[in-house]
Amino acid sequence: MLADRATSETARAVRWPALAAIVAALAALLAALVVATAALLGTVTHQLTYRVAGVRAPVGLAMAVALTALVAVLLRELRASLLTRAAAAAGWLVAIAAVLRTSPGGDVLVPANLRGYGWLLGGFLVLLVVLVLPGRDRRATRG
Repeated sequence: MLADRATSETARAVRWPALAAIVAALAALLAALVVATAALLGTVTHQLTYRVAGVRAPVGLAMAVALTALVAVLLRELRASLLTRAAAAAGWLVAIAAVLRTSPGGDVLVPANLRGYGWLLGGFLVLLVVLVLPGRDRRATRG
């Protein structure tokens, strides 16, 4: 029964290669948009600090990097293809590159300070590590 279903799914994929390519492209575009949204939200919040015992804790930076990691883990758990994961990383880079410019009024969203560099390097490294590492083998039986 299971072999018949796998054979029919394989035959269906062979019969509709154009549809499979369209679905893969749409998945890659959606992943890029979701990760780009996370990058923009992280850019807006990464400078947020909170005073704890007289020390300014970089709460916004932690939230921004955590959001990026959560979106990357979501893509891994959905078993995204290599193309989709590459599109997600590209979406993050494009969104960050778009906001790195100085506005005509002289304002910047990512200033050249420790939290700014932490967001740029930390966010991309977390995204890259989570998307590149292999996932768990879900076929293993639980004992």
